[in-house]
Amino acid sequence: MLAEHRIPTWLHLLFSDARLSFRLFRKSPGFTTVAVLTLALGIGANTAIFGLVDSAFLRASPFANPTAWFIS
Repeated sequence: MLAEHRIPTWLHLLFSDARLSFRLFRKSPGFTTVAVLTLALGIGANTAIFGLVDSAFLRASPFANPTAWFIS
């Protein structure tokens, strides 16, 4: 009863959901492997694409006049 007052309800529910998901993942390691690899591939692809877009379009060019070499 004392522990219930220390931990908020949403945190208790989060921990119980996490325990259940880890239990289910242990029962089906093939699904776990596919899920983890899919997440890793998606996160890696998003990071790479954002890095390219950030460096090509969002950041300022380090040159004073970046089109000067093209015009002359």
